Amino acid sequence: MDEFSAILSSGVLPRLGEEVGLAGGIREWLKSGNFIPESDGNSSLVLSRVPTADYARAMASDFERFSLSSLETYIVATSENREFGAASWPFLKFYYSSFFAAHALLRARGSGVVNIERPQSDYINTILTTYSKDAPRMAPGTYFLNYLSGADLGSGEISVQLSPSPSKKGVHEAFWRIFATYIVEEAERAIKEEAADATTFLSYATNLKEAVLDGGGEASWLSMVRNKINYQHGYETWMPFRKGSEAKVISTAAKTSPLTSPCLDIKKSKKPLEAFLNISCYISNLNIGVSDRISKRSTGGKTFGQKWRRLNEQLKL
Repeated sequence: MDEFSAILSSGVLPRLGEEVGLAGGIREWLKSGNFIPESDGNSSLVLSRVPTADYARAMASDFERFSLSSLETYIVATSENREFGAASWPFLKFYYSSFFAAHALLRARGSGVVNIERPQSDYINTILTTYSKDAPRMAPGTYFLNYLSGADLGSGEISVQLSPSPSKKGVHEAFWRIFATYIVEEAERAIKEEAADATTFLSYATNLKEAVLDGGGEASWLSMVRNKINYQHGYETWMPFRKGSEAKVISTAAKTSPLTSPCLDIKKSKKPLEAFLNISCYISNLNIGVSDRISKRSTGGKTFGQKWRRLNEQLKL
């Protein structure tokens, strides 16, 4: 896992964490930032001439809130399991730790799922019409913001792409599909560019996609299990446990031997809860690895590194 987090860290957005994040994060930047929006002829927009420093500050704010909340949630879930031997709420919190972690991992690499409301779309449309009165308008909604690292850019500038999120999908299900697909596409790009460790990257990314989604397909397996535990009280996770139930066995094992080396190859059909717990913890630990690396270059006051180290101290890690 440390190898995978190191590979993900190598693609971290330039300057991320070196300066204090922009209050309001990427949504604030989208209604006030410097960029030139252009339609790609389909349903996406490319924002060009984006100052790298400005974009890094906007992403830093979002990255740190997701990363910090993921670590806190992970430790709280571990503590509750050790204290009470419970499975339901601790397992759900491990899931939410992974959900926050996945958002953080995307933001760390300059990408992410963002909800664009009227203030952001109005600002972007005003600039669009300045350059072309016939340009298609951008509607509010959920979008995937992707850092185009391979684009032909000017000095100190980058380009990013805004694409509509898949429609008719639940928030969590759509997000996991975007996240898993993005990681694989980044690995495939690394293969084409003959980057170091690209083959290893693709192997890790493919395994992660197959774990998060239903065998690598379209449905989010993680989200499905979360829904069954939370809304249907499934998998016998809620106390009192039935003797010999998977929830009781896993909860007792996790209480005495905390999960320090989660894996992705557990058979979901035979051990769904064990697989769910391992996949959730795996993603959370990827974020911990990436965040540790970013914190080492983030040394200024009120930057991410200072907050990460303070959280670790407060959580007594």
